[in-house]
Amino acid sequence: MGYIAPPLCALCGTPQPFSLPDGICQRCQYWPPTPYPIRAVCRYTDISRQLIIGLKHAGKLDRAPFLAHMMAQSAADLIQSNMLVVPIPLHPMRYLYRSYNQSAEIARHLIPFYPSELHFSPNLLIRKNHTASMSGKNRKQRMRNVQNAFAIGNKPPADWQQRPILLLDDVMTTGATLQACADCLTSAGHQARISALVFARVFS
Repeated sequence: MGYIAPPLCALCGTPQPFSLPDGICQRCQYWPPTPYPIRAVCRYTDISRQLIIGLKHAGKLDRAPFLAHMMAQSAADLIQSNMLVVPIPLHPMRYLYRSYNQSAEIARHLIPFYPSELHFSPNLLIRKNHTASMSGKNRKQRMRNVQNAFAIGNKPPADWQQRPILLLDDVMTTGATLQACADCLTSAGHQARISALVFARVFS
């Protein structure tokens, strides 16, 4: 599976060969990620890929509770009081084709692990642009692809700008999508911490 275990960078969540004196890797010293902290359960391997593809493209929704169970453990140091869990949204056209959002299904099953702290908010963000596939694109191309792709939904929680947010997705490749979502939230006036949790992560 390629589970990700400490020591990790406290911000970007990248595994480290040894514990860092201040907990932050050299890259994050100069270029802190947006959002942060970021945590992932495992590396994107053949096994984790098959788990995700089954949920994402084959309608195997019974895998969502299993993924959420593993993600709940990796989320422990991200959880804050009164936190909104925001799954990365699908464009309506893609949702119509798939009939569900795999990230929202995982998020729905994550909430019961922290029922007093987490609040499911699947409609805080919407995807307004039907973006091209990210496959084969580098970080710069991915950032361009998702630039201005997200917006705040029509009925966000009244106090969302002051509440911590946990962005949740199935896979992180370069972090472009998570950053675009965080940028959208910040531009709309969000003032609390924005962190991110994914099941699998690609490391170059």
